[in-house]
Amino acid sequence: AAEKIRNGGLVAFPTETVYGLGANALNAESVLKIFSYKGRPLTDPVIVHILCADDALELIELDEEGVLLFKHLAAQFWPGPLTMVAKAKPIIPSLVTAETGFVGVRSPSHPVARDFLAAARVPVAAPSANRFGHVSPTCAEHVVADLGQHPIIVLDGGKCQVGIESTVAKLDTVAKQVVILRRGGISQTAIANFLESVEELRHFSVVAIKKESHTNENDSSVAPGTLLTHYAPNVDTYLVKLQDSVTPPSMAHCIDLSKAVLIDFKGQLQWLSSSVLAYRDMSVTGDMESAANVLFDLLRWSENVAGVGCVLLYDLSMSSHEHTEAVHDRMFRAASGRRALVARDSLQLYFEDSVSPGQPSASTH
Repeated sequence: AAEKIRNGGLVAFPTETVYGLGANALNAESVLKIFSYKGRPLTDPVIVHILCADDALELIELDEEGVLLFKHLAAQFWPGPLTMVAKAKPIIPSLVTAETGFVGVRSPSHPVARDFLAAARVPVAAPSANRFGHVSPTCAEHVVADLGQHPIIVLDGGKCQVGIESTVAKLDTVAKQVVILRRGGISQTAIANFLESVEELRHFSVVAIKKESHTNENDSSVAPGTLLTHYAPNVDTYLVKLQDSVTPPSMAHCIDLSKAVLIDFKGQLQWLSSSVLAYRDMSVTGDMESAANVLFDLLRWSENVAGVGCVLLYDLSMSSHEHTEAVHDRMFRAASGRRALVARDSLQLYFEDSVSPGQPSASTH
């Protein structure tokens, strides 16, 4: 696999978050194959994977304070699911940065990924190893299902432990901020608590971009995974908002539960289980980390249930946990922002008034 990477080929490999489709990050021709195989727009940047902080510093430009911030964060959270974004050095091809001039770097913790990077001896650019916009892969079988027709090597490292992608954070020493561009495996709270614990970093704040969804693939982004439709099953998908009461809209907006696959959380919609085509719960105990770990697996399961007409996801955005926003972000994008409404103990679900079946919501997230 390492030889294939050095010779310009592509290798899918496991990380603790999801499987990545890797190319030599310093070879623009090889990186272009990633976009071709995935059907990925050139406006979506790719993260560069390296073994350690020193390797990363060879690829990014930071002032003295930025280097201090970077080294502290790397010492605390690497190897692990944190991607740090900074200005790219000229050695990084513009394809990797989506012409933005900024690149995200990450040191994964999965032992197979680390052995692979050590053997490759080059930085590896890698987005998730799936068709663009489809559900991210958390096992080798998912990779083969989406990309098996291409001449790639797939390293099978078993099931990913985290199950959702890394947190992407931009280091801004001018504004004295760590800016969360994409929520993921490391929470905003964890980063903020760490900065507060280091006296020389206490003047840095952690902020999160709130309106990170966009619908135009022609708009370049500094962070990957920010399109409104992303991580999506191959069937219409909706977030189900549980309310005390629902004023029924026209019957044209009523959901046929007999063709619906329902993915629940903590049994909040359990009373619907006997009325839907198929039912699973991400975590019957309400454990958010468990939900994160199985979400992509369940989304892929849902689209393959025989006779499925739509997928319904319980809207867990009101759950109190440091990883709630990261999990909800993936569910929101899987549903393209579309919502359905249900009253407690009712067997009638309705598409939100502003959403027609099969059409994306105008909501931002």
